[in-house]
Amino acid sequence: RNIENPVFLYAGRNTNFCSFAALGYIWLKEDPLGYTKFMIGLYQQGKADYRNATFTPSKAVMQMAGQIIYEGELDKNDADQILFFTLADHFKSYLNIFHSNYKPGGEQGFWAATNLRKFNRMLRVLFNAEIKSIGSDLIGPSIKNLSLFLNEKLATGDVFLYLNNTILRKKNHNKLRKRVPTHYIVLLSFAEENGIATLTYWDVGSKTLRLISTKTLNKILFGVSWSKRKL
Repeated sequence: RNIENPVFLYAGRNTNFCSFAALGYIWLKEDPLGYTKFMIGLYQQGKADYRNATFTPSKAVMQMAGQIIYEGELDKNDADQILFFTLADHFKSYLNIFHSNYKPGGEQGFWAATNLRKFNRMLRVLFNAEIKSIGSDLIGPSIKNLSLFLNEKLATGDVFLYLNNTILRKKNHNKLRKRVPTHYIVLLSFAEENGIATLTYWDVGSKTLRLISTKTLNKILFGVSWSKRKL
């Protein structure tokens, strides 16, 4: 299902797996064979290589992947759980200093959280593309002509937006995170007219068409990462 319909890749209702889902969506579209070999290696041997990286999930992760519940469609998609848990276990950042090892419920907390620098590092490890980014975890980028900028990046490869998700996607823990970025989406198209932006984007399980004021979008936008595909 993932290979034939990567759009349905789902990160769960209240997990912090959205960054890994965004990566997985592009990975499935651009290298389905590499994804398949990677997943079979994890399932059969408990570890797998991809490009120049070796992924060896911890015992706690291997025991838990495929077992989480109450996360909607993710509950019955063991392959998605295996992928997300493995990526979260492999890649670390300052957010994981006190949450480096998986404990039950870690998928909803800092163990699975991804800041912008960590996200860009994952892109560089997993994709055969030049990766560039603007923005930060605390202050959003200053872009004069957002429509021109984003469409220029869409013309060269994939574009990911790092957002505060309280408007675009509701989570139970939003009340604790009103002023920080918490979510990643894959931008598919962008247009702007009279202060209203029209976005088409992929967001953990579906494609969405959304109208939003450019003022609001600039307020919730903290980072843009994009790829320039290598020949």
